Amino acid sequence: MVSVYETTVGIGPWDINVGLMGGLVVLGLIILLVLANLK
Repeated sequence: MVSVYETTVGIGPWDINVGLMGGLVVLGLIILLVLANLK
């Protein structure tokens, strides 16, 4: 996970914030898919 993050973005506060936002978006999509499958 860390290696993929390091290869996709550089190191820095701004890049870390972008990485966190991307992670939140991915988690949100996964949660939506799980909820859709449960219905």
